[in-house]
Amino acid sequence: MRSEAIVREQQVDKVAALQQVPLFAGLDPVQLEQVAAKSRVCAYPEGAEIIEQGAEILDYDDGLYLLIDGEVEVRRDATDAGTGRLLARFGPGEFFGELALLDEENRSASVFAAAETLCLVLNRWDFQRYLHYEPGLAVKMLGTLATRLRRTSGHVV
Repeated sequence: MRSEAIVREQQVDKVAALQQVPLFAGLDPVQLEQVAAKSRVCAYPEGAEIIEQGAEILDYDDGLYLLIDGEVEVRRDATDAGTGRLLARFGPGEFFGELALLDEENRSASVFAAAETLCLVLNRWDFQRYLHYEPGLAVKMLGTLATRLRRTSGHVV
């Protein structure tokens, strides 16, 4: 589904998109509906900066991004797409921005749309509140974070 086809947010089946994300595997339909109701759809053209390294975390505007379509690149010390050091690439079904949910530090890297990209965004405030009711999501996130940290450490060494 390409973003130019999205005219209204209601055209995106948020529950179906969430079901494709391993982080939300195991949630029942009611729980998925609750998460979907708190999310918003955002479209980004190729090359757009979705997250800026060093930016402050905003409770209502920032949070977890779930890729519905497209691809993003996570970069350090980048001034625009294609510059800086490439840390990771993510595609549909993957997520980024999760560190904003766990701490209040400024953004640790920039994220750029490597292609036209469509995301579901769960703001920090709502997602943290939801984690209190579904701590299993936090455990899944920690596993993903550990894998990413090991992969990044392998690149640094």
